Amino acid sequence: MLDNVTGPLHSLYALGLQCRVRAVRIQYFGMEDAESYRQTQCVLKDMRPSTLSMLADLSRISVSDIASVVPTPACQYLTHFSFTISFNLSSISATPKSIVENILILLSTLSQLKFLRLTIFWTKEKESETTDFVLLQLKELHEKPSGFLQHIAEITPSLQTIDLYTEPDCQSAWKIRRSRDGVVVIDAIGIGSAEWMAMNSDSSLKSWWMLTLDS
Repeated sequence: MLDNVTGPLHSLYALGLQCRVRAVRIQYFGMEDAESYRQTQCVLKDMRPSTLSMLADLSRISVSDIASVVPTPACQYLTHFSFTISFNLSSISATPKSIVENILILLSTLSQLKFLRLTIFWTKEKESETTDFVLLQLKELHEKPSGFLQHIAEITPSLQTIDLYTEPDCQSAWKIRRSRDGVVVIDAIGIGSAEWMAMNSDSSLKSWWMLTLDS
């Protein structure tokens, strides 16, 4: 098994590795059209990483593609996941609700996931009532996070920490505690990855994971 591989999607695809790679970082736009979506699936199926960093551009792919971006053979290995979703508010047809729904479907397949860093990033060409409404819904993930985070915690029972970013001034980190009777408690522990990652005892993953999050 290789330790880590970093590069643009087309290079990782052309590399054609047929072995497990512990940490994979797909640079640039990891999933920006139908062909790169197919290549992403091939790369993850062959490398089956335990740590993964990637980005999806919803201006170029369907929001439903989010739900299946990590193919079945790779789902059982992934423990650390940094996933960025970007889109243009002025042109995207998907709603925040459909984005969240497909994120939840994806996370429900990751049975070994321990650490999640989720970034929802957008641009907008002009102000409008529609974009203002969408922005309000996205900001509510932080102002009223309990429902969204509770769903994530319930469908990923191995998950320990969530780092949520929805815009530069909306960042939060949350620690998940589970009681013996199944009650899930989500505690706010900070605004960035450095604080909660310092709590993680798996030192072998720290340096690579922090590099992935902060670069």
